[in-house]
Amino acid sequence: FMIRAKSPELGGFSFDGFVALGHDVDYFEWSSATVLFSNLGLTYRPTEKLRFEGSVPLLVHYRRDGSRVDGTIVPRLKVEYQVTRSVFLRVVGEYDSEYHDDLRDNARTNYPVLIRDPGTGIYRRDLALRQETNSFNVDWLFSYHPTPGTVFFAGYGSSLAEDQAFRFRGLKRLRDGFFTKFSYLFRL
Repeated sequence: FMIRAKSPELGGFSFDGFVALGHDVDYFEWSSATVLFSNLGLTYRPTEKLRFEGSVPLLVHYRRDGSRVDGTIVPRLKVEYQVTRSVFLRVVGEYDSEYHDDLRDNARTNYPVLIRDPGTGIYRRDLALRQETNSFNVDWLFSYHPTPGTVFFAGYGSSLAEDQAFRFRGLKRLRDGFFTKFSYLFRL
């Protein structure tokens, strides 16, 4: 089953999204599962220079007994501003939340799943226990493009993590990154 909707731009707003529900393979437990897959997007353009784009993709697998095997949700917000014809700014924030339940042989025995440790070759239960990761990434970009063939970019990115999804408390910094790029076209 799938439903899709898309709107024209009205008052600077536009919407595009779909929701799909059906049967799929649960690759964590190699069994049949019900899958819910969706992506909802909203764009708002209040002026010709400013644009907001948000999206929320979601993927969840449910076992035949209705319990959730896994889930991934990655909400994203992008804000772009064209300051002048040659100066452009962009900020992107993205939250990545991934989860999987304690794995079990759901299709046959319902016994716990064991996963082979690549370092030791031993099959272990702890590798198949419930796991959850929640990360938040923010990227900034400044672009200066004064003439065709000449461009300067400067950017910054930060990755953070937390134990519980969407709390935004107790975020731990994982890494930061800076970059610059300068390009000039020599004309002969």
